[in-house]
Amino acid sequence: MNNDLDHNPFRPVASENLGDSDDRPKVDFVPIIYRWEKMRLVYNAVLISFTLIWSCFVSPQLFFDPLFIFQMCVGGVLTNLCFFTGPAIEGYGRYLGFWHLSLSVALFVIGLTFTGLLTLGFLIVRAR
Repeated sequence: MNNDLDHNPFRPVASENLGDSDDRPKVDFVPIIYRWEKMRLVYNAVLISFTLIWSCFVSPQLFFDPLFIFQMCVGGVLTNLCFFTGPAIEGYGRYLGFWHLSLSVALFVIGLTFTGLLTLGFLIVRAR
């Protein structure tokens, strides 16, 4: 029976420490998630406002196009899925021990700018 365990590729090697060591930083994701969920409200408000204002002034006929409405809904879901990278990056940064709150703000602004540019590109292409 011991012979079977010796050939197990998933068994820890002797040098691995499987215990929970105290020298590794602990990361509590609950406050990270709560803070980013508050920022999600701003994120969605900015993107929705930007899309609606652009559509109203540049090509209002898009509001009556069912394909456009569907594409906006799919785009909204995709941008909110991309939003999850913010808390994930912050969690890893805190785990590695080099995170500061200003990095969260910078990451949020960079992500909002990136998705805003993608939205603008989509709206320009779609308005043609």
